[in-house]
Amino acid sequence: MHYCDSCGRKVETSCSCLYKKKISKFETYLVFIYLMAAPAALITYQYNQYQSLNFPFMAFGAMALALLLIVLSLLNAIFRKSYLALFFGCHQMTSRSFKLRDYVFPICARCTGIYMGILLSVILGYYNKLYYFYPIFMIPLIVDGIIQKKTNYRSNQFKRFLTGILFGPGFSLIFSFYHYLILYLALWLRTL
Repeated sequence: MHYCDSCGRKVETSCSCLYKKKISKFETYLVFIYLMAAPAALITYQYNQYQSLNFPFMAFGAMALALLLIVLSLLNAIFRKSYLALFFGCHQMTSRSFKLRDYVFPICARCTGIYMGILLSVILGYYNKLYYFYPIFMIPLIVDGIIQKKTNYRSNQFKRFLTGILFGPGFSLIFSFYHYLILYLALWLRTL
């Protein structure tokens, strides 16, 4: 296995490059700042609307994360750079990515599933109050990934996509809870 000289994707034989431009360190820092600031701003805004910490933080955190991914998808399309792969830490192996005719998705099937699971968690966050169980749904992806890494077992695209979808709401919950704790800590520090 080698890496493509143009886009940096891991490939077995040849790459169907979509993104020939590398992401600079400055752009990486901008994405990181956006990743941290945008969700915190949305959750703080919602707190100010409710004037209480009793608001559906999972729904707002998932919405912030989904909006972040949509913006990164648009940046992917506009600038032809792998911003989504940067966010997910995706290996971008062409053999593990979905293909639609000649178009190869910019992230692998598992990361595509996580993306879809995050979008689904926006709806789940509003209507399902049992979101504390979402981390349990992260286990299949973790087990599948570990077994694949440690043995000769190779998962198929469907399993990767399905375990990614299951992983998405748990990831959204952790992301939302992290920003909720930052808000809680900021409010606590303001009272000192």
